[in-house]
Amino acid sequence: MGINVLAAVDGTGPFSDRDYETAFQSSHVNKLCNSNSFQKSFRRRGPSADGVKTDNKARELLTELLDFKNCQAEDVDIFLTGYSRGGAAVIHLAHLLKEKGIPVRAMYLFDAVDRTLERFNTTIPRNVEVCYHALRDPRANSRKWFDNCGTTPSVSTTRMHMKTFFGTHGAIGGLPQTKTDEKGFVVEDLLKERSKSQRSAPVTRGSSALFAYDLLQEHTRTQTAVTAAQNRMASEDVWNWMRSNVLWQRQQPMVLPARDLTRAFV
Repeated sequence: MGINVLAAVDGTGPFSDRDYETAFQSSHVNKLCNSNSFQKSFRRRGPSADGVKTDNKARELLTELLDFKNCQAEDVDIFLTGYSRGGAAVIHLAHLLKEKGIPVRAMYLFDAVDRTLERFNTTIPRNVEVCYHALRDPRANSRKWFDNCGTTPSVSTTRMHMKTFFGTHGAIGGLPQTKTDEKGFVVEDLLKERSKSQRSAPVTRGSSALFAYDLLQEHTRTQTAVTAAQNRMASEDVWNWMRSNVLWQRQQPMVLPARDLTRAFV
């Protein structure tokens, strides 16, 4: 086995980097980066709410991974993790690695969603040995307009392990909301984005900033079917499930071939 390296993109959050790091300090992605499971980690904050620069984040991480890999005398085993839009970013990163003939030992996704103005493949590529994906249970009634991605492998040789948890989108990422209504159910107070089908029409406005504003046009308070206690429990269950998979996967020998990788992943 080589050096274990984790590349990570977290979810969407506050514009200010300082506020973002405070808000996401307990996210599952951040905890994985700070755990002792990996000898090196590269992390990016999540894409903006309009999904712009998702591709940039993937390509920045690709450059860092390649630079690090080229400087090492021994093999480098690459792992990927992402939450929400960050999940879509690391899936894109996996495709970029495939083009370079580089395998991914495992991918750990937390409720990955395809909510970006950019267009790229969000199926799990064949260079990923195994993908673990924690998803919110639809019965939780959390962000029903969010479309999940990363639920389909491009080939049957990629092993997929998906599990749903009765919690909000935030809870799946390690950030369980505790604000409740008078009935005791968690309330998601956020700007509601248009569904993917609603935003599929060509953009005719002259400014991407204006279009982004249009995406976030409706402020809403959504009542979920989850109590604060259930939300905290779901978040803990997600972490325990994913953490056990991280520990198990690190102990497994590499399955994908180490030779002629470019040809293997075409």
